[in-house]
Amino acid sequence: MNEQLIASFLDRKNIFAVVGVSRDPAKYGHQVYKDLRSAGYEVYAV
Repeated sequence: MNEQLIASFLDRKNIFAVVGVSRDPAKYGHQVYKDLRSAGYEVYAV
């Protein structure tokens, strides 16, 4: 595999996947997702 491709993939530090995201604002998964988004990170709900 191309070492440059691997290095660029591992260098992406602003992307997160949050497991257990909830639509309920009182739940921890919702708070983590919201806080990461507010901080400017790219976040994916899982």
